[in-house]
Parts: sequence; structure tokens; C-alpha cells
Amino acid sequence: MKQSIQVINIKCWWCANTVTKTLDNLWVKNILVDIVTWKLEFDYDWDLKIITDKLSSLGYSEVNSEEAKSFLKKAKSYMSCVIGKMS
Repeated sequence: MKQSIQVINIKCWWCANTVTKTLDNLWVKNILVDIVTWKLEFDYDWDLKIITDKLSSLGYSEVNSEEAKSFLKKAKSYMSCVIGKMS
């Protein structure tokens, strides 16, 4: 199933790298990350909640969610970005 979501804090290609690797590990296919609009497009065959929860745990919450307002989520996304730079 084709899905498109918008998440916060994708600031650079290293953030996009972290998101892509995370989604790859969840067997998500055809992943496109737009760092300008923070939009993710992908194909998946199972529960979208698992995908959004995993992204949120890295600091990349959906744009209009309550979690998106959290300072802790922003801090987590910076750490995820650093990890993306190192891998």
C-alpha cells in the first residue's frame, strides 16, 4: 500500500539516511524522503502505526501530532541525525 506522511525535524540528508535505514529495517519499500517538505513516501504491507511509532522514537513525529511539540523529540532527532552522519 502506498503511503505519504509528513514528519518533523528532517533537516539534512543524514536525517534522511537515518529515516531510510529505519524504514528499510521495517521492510518498507520504495522510500522517498523530501527534506524540504519533510514528506515521506513509501510502500508498506502492514500496520502504519508501527512505522510512525518507530519514526517518533527517533524524533521524527508526524507534523500535526502532540509529540511534534516536544522538545525531547527535537533533541532525539538531532541525535538520530548524528548517527546518520556516522553511518
